[in-house]
Parts: sequence; C-alpha cells; structure tokens
Amino acid sequence: MGLERGYACTAQSYVDGVLFCQVSYAPGCSMEAHQHTQAAFSLLLDGSAAHRSDGGPLEALRPGQMDFHPSRHHDWNVGPDGATSLEVIVLDSERPLGALIEARLADRASLVGEESRRFSGQISSELQAGDSARDLALQAALAEAALSVELRGRALLAESSRASWLRRAVEVLHDLEEERSLTEVATIAGVAPTYLSAQFRARLGTTLGDYRRSVRLDQARYLLTRGELTVAEVAQEVGFFDQPHFVRAFKSRFGMPPSVFARLSRS
Repeated sequence: MGLERGYACTAQSYVDGVLFCQVSYAPGCSMEAHQHTQAAFSLLLDGSAAHRSDGGPLEALRPGQMDFHPSRHHDWNVGPDGATSLEVIVLDSERPLGALIEARLADRASLVGEESRRFSGQISSELQAGDSARDLALQAALAEAALSVELRGRALLAESSRASWLRRAVEVLHDLEEERSLTEVATIAGVAPTYLSAQFRARLGTTLGDYRRSVRLDQARYLLTRGELTVAEVAQEVGFFDQPHFVRAFKSRFGMPPSVFARLSRS
C-alpha cells in the first residue's frame, strides 16, 4: 500500500475487541487534530514524531514510547526521517481484551526500556505471521503489557510512600536555578552520598547526572514551544556549554533536532 495520504497501514489484525495496526508515515507527514471515541494508543517503533493534545505544547516522542489518545483532540507530526508506529485501538470495550485495555492502559501509564522493546517486537512479528496462533499471541502480549504497567504503578506508589529521601532528592534535581554537588543533594535528602548514588539508579533506572540532564532537556523543550528564544539561546538557558552538545542531547532524548522540534511546534 502506498503513502498517498502520507501514511499507510502495512499490517493489521482485529482480536477480541482490539484493532492492531502497524502504520508507516512519510517524512514530514502531519495529521490534523482529531479525537478517538474509545481508548487507543500509539507506540513509536522507529523514526521520530511529535504530538499535541487539546492545543497544548508539542511533545516529542522517541522509539519505544507510548502516546495515549483518550477522548480529546490531538495531532501528530512526523520528523524528517519518517516513522513507523504500532496503533492499538479499542473498538469493542465489551470484549474481554478491549475491557482490559480500557481499564489498565488508558490512564497514560507506559512501558519502558526492555519491556517496550519486547512488546513492540512481539506485536510487529505477530502482525506479519500468517498462522492460526497469531490471535492468541497478540492477546497474550497485550495482556502481559497491561499487567506490567499495573504492577509498576503499584510498585511506584508503594515506593513513593516509603522513600521520602527520594522525593527530596528529585525536588532538588528539578530546581534549575542552582547547581548542587552530590554531597549537597545527599545532605538535603538526608542520606549518605554513596547510598544516594546507588539507590537512585536502582530505583529510578537512571543516574543522578542523567536525571538532571533530562530535567534540563524537558525545560528546553518547553522553551522551544514558546518560540521566544533561538536554539543557541535555549541551549545556554538550560546550562549547555555549547550548541552542538545540546543538539546531540536533545535529539537523543526526543528523537529529532531542536530546530525541527521548534518548527513543528509553530506549525
């Protein structure tokens, strides 16, 4: 199937109330604001894209990241290299699998890291399969993903109630007005520096430095959507020493250069 409209469904399957569809998007393709009447989500498999909900700021998506579409208006903008996504749409919430998705995946929870790669790989592979086991495999993969999201949500809730030191450390890392050393962050959190470094990575899956950098990049994304500063000015504002380092870090996190993101946010 061609890309005359800018996108095309290359493989699909309807299973127990849920439509699975793998979609290829042409470079620079844009979909005007629309809404889904039932729970749906996209999982970006490769390339780059950005979306906007209810006229809000543009949010860049990276491969492996989910974009949920509840009953609200949203648009979709594809980066210069094109994109491929997995679309999962609940067409019948009375069916068991459809009800499962609405109950567990429609709350903007997300798969991360290896889970996301495993899930997207399973679904993409099964959509290409031509045997009678395909539907069962698709049901099992989606049910496993839903359970994984639910269990992580419970674990994070329990963890947040126990680890007050972690909340204090995160609050410090979100304060972009002041740079603090490891010892200073640990003192504010109320734990030893060695404990903070090891447990922060173990509990959040990232280092203190990478977390801090992600906060700065999120701020950069916000500044770019406002359109008041150049890319170079945004880089300086969020603490990067030079523009090339900023461009590489931004593209690594959001899947597209800041100049492309800024242009899409103004479209």
